[in-house]
Amino acid sequence: MKTVLLILLTLALAVAVGLIVASRAEISRYREMSRM
Repeated sequence: MKTVLLILLTLALAVAVGLIVASRAEISRYREMSRM
């Protein structure tokens, strides 16, 4: 059971990090667009 929980935790962390990075990229892109 512990291994399954660890795998789920790592997957959740990877998804969270991916979302944060994606949102940051979108924000920077939006700023570049608004600057024009």
